[in-house]
Amino acid sequence: MHHFAGSSTDVLADIIRRTIRVLGAQPSPVTDPPSIVSAARLVFERLRRAGIPARWIDDIPDSPLIIAGQGPIGIATYLDDSHPATVGQSTIPPSFEGRMVRAHGIERKAGVVAALATLLSSPELSNDLTVIVETDRHAGSISIEHWLQRERPDLSAIAWEITDIPLNPPVVARAATGRLVAKIELRSARQQVEPVYGGVLPDVGFALANTLVTLKSADEEVRLDGFYDGIISPEEADFESLQAVAPEFASWLWRVAKGDHSLSVSHMTLGIFCAPSVVIRDINVAHNSPYLANAASAIIEFQLMPGQTAERILETLRTHVQNSLFAATITPLLVRAPYSAPEARPSSIGATSFPLAPGPSPAALFATQGLPCVGYAVVGRHEGNEQNGVSLESIADGVRFLLSLTGWLSSTTETGAR
Repeated sequence: MHHFAGSSTDVLADIIRRTIRVLGAQPSPVTDPPSIVSAARLVFERLRRAGIPARWIDDIPDSPLIIAGQGPIGIATYLDDSHPATVGQSTIPPSFEGRMVRAHGIERKAGVVAALATLLSSPELSNDLTVIVETDRHAGSISIEHWLQRERPDLSAIAWEITDIPLNPPVVARAATGRLVAKIELRSARQQVEPVYGGVLPDVGFALANTLVTLKSADEEVRLDGFYDGIISPEEADFESLQAVAPEFASWLWRVAKGDHSLSVSHMTLGIFCAPSVVIRDINVAHNSPYLANAASAIIEFQLMPGQTAERILETLRTHVQNSLFAATITPLLVRAPYSAPEARPSSIGATSFPLAPGPSPAALFATQGLPCVGYAVVGRHEGNEQNGVSLESIADGVRFLLSLTGWLSSTTETGAR
């Protein structure tokens, strides 16, 4: 594993500026797939022009995958952005003021820039590193899943960028939450029943609503039997580290929640990191006018902690829903297991260590290949950051941190440690 050398601070800053110019004027909100694809294409061309081996994988056209380099240590980052700062953004070029760069959503893009600049600063590192730029993180990293299944790349370890939480970087996360998306469908044997009978016959729409209500209590406790069994509890020091960042989370949550006065600082901080949950993503009652609806469906999503299993929860959910008066089916749409690497404590690289990274992550996909994984954050949204502004030094520090992290992963895998 090579180390960062041969590029002066000014050269690195110039590479970062050029890369920011490529991405800074490209909106890439998760709700606009064409803009994400456009931004990805610019990234791909930037890598190719620099002489770095890069591949464009578009077997899922709206969610292409960029694979840059051919080394055994992977760096996984993501291009889509769901942060409110990107909503309604236009293609205005980023502005540079001294050592600061300002643009809509630049905090999110800064992590991508750091990962790309790692290769662009030293192209010879393409023999040591593989940078994976995904564009469908919120869809569940499906492009990465297809790539892993089809090609089974020769990797030995992965560093994956954790969700953009407001922490002082650099940060290393030792575990990732899982994700289970399932569709519940209720069907009536009756096909054409006039609505006048709705007062005496069961209504499939109300049956679905009642089923969903029983999944969670008013204080957000999930009521599925055994849902909380097996969860790995953070150690006392981990709880203390989470409580320490509560004030920063408070300010961030108040901004993104537009003054939601129901937020409780400590509770929300621990909840973001440590609380398994279920949310309703979609509810639909089949329109059967002029008759009563004969079908209803809902899509629900579970956030799972290390120690929980998606298979067990699916089984419990089926049992729970079978109590409905109507024929019920449960279909899993996406399964991402939680991932835990409790021994990943690279104190030698000077990072703050956290027990868990919330939000979507491809860690489970790499874990199925037997690859040790560790999460990282190099540019955070901590309270000291200006809105829509990032210093070039912070991104350069991120490049150096990524090289230290991948060097640590390389030495860890060479010694056979997991």
